[in-house]
Amino acid sequence: MTTTKTALDYLEANESVCKTEANSAECKSNYYVMQVHHDHCAHDEVPHDVEHELHELEAFYEDCHVKRQYDSDLSRCPAVDCSNVLTTDGNIVAEMGSNNCNTDCSSNECKTRYQKMLMFHDTCAENQLPTDLEKGVHDYEENCEINLCNTADAAFTLDTSVCSPAPTHSSSTVIASSKFVLGLAGFAAYFLM
Repeated sequence: MTTTKTALDYLEANESVCKTEANSAECKSNYYVMQVHHDHCAHDEVPHDVEHELHELEAFYEDCHVKRQYDSDLSRCPAVDCSNVLTTDGNIVAEMGSNNCNTDCSSNECKTRYQKMLMFHDTCAENQLPTDLEKGVHDYEENCEINLCNTADAAFTLDTSVCSPAPTHSSSTVIASSKFVLGLAGFAAYFLM
């Protein structure tokens, strides 16, 4: 997907500005392009390096909540407790490796762990998750595609008018949020054509 690669290229080319808390409106706009595709699209629609690099950059940006699209052919992912991920599932990525899920994800052990990883990734706040879990979802998503499940409760229309958490009212954030909403509207329009 060239849009996300272009956004990543911009962020990498301007790393000295984009990897700071005082990043520019242009950095934020490009980050949000990556984030909306990462969060909403199927894994095979987003380049692998974009999925991984997003997790390297997210500490410098305030994410908007964008859900993964619901698929009526999939079952619901198991419920998880985001506040306990480090206590209950802190070793889940290592367990995926020791169960050889990277080569064969058909076992019940792999299915259970992958579905929990996906639910943690899609529903928990980034500050609740270890980076290896966030990246681990992308490391296993191709081999574990047979175990995909829904993290959203039902089909929904992508709402391009709401960004949660609510942006602050500084002028740079308003500009970035406006660009994000415009980018999200364009993204939604593209998929609705």
